[in-house]
Amino acid sequence: MPSPSFVVVLSHPETPENIGFVARSMHAYGVRELRLVGIPSVPEDSKAYWTTCGGEEVLRTARYYPDVASAVADCAQAIGFTKRIRDKSQRLYDFTDALARRDGRLDAAHPHYDQLPVLHGEQG
Repeated sequence: MPSPSFVVVLSHPETPENIGFVARSMHAYGVRELRLVGIPSVPEDSKAYWTTCGGEEVLRTARYYPDVASAVADCAQAIGFTKRIRDKSQRLYDFTDALARRDGRLDAAHPHYDQLPVLHGEQG
């Protein structure tokens, strides 16, 4: 089965309501595959369903993984976001640089030029 072009992975989400909010946003934008890491299956009586408002199918068909590595194993690229304090040894890329590369405005001498995410779509 081919991998979808875009998936959302939530690792150890803190509250069921947040899972529902994400499923709701995914539904609104036509993204169908939700992958949940490090949590048991979300039951239909969970507060996640209270906040999903239309994204119930996204939540119902969510797939579960033991760790992030297995959740993104079939992905060509992964971009992560967190509210937590990061390990200072992790590489961070400026999204503005990624957009500049996509638009052909980033000099190839940029130190992270070959490591920046490849973004597709219309310029600007």
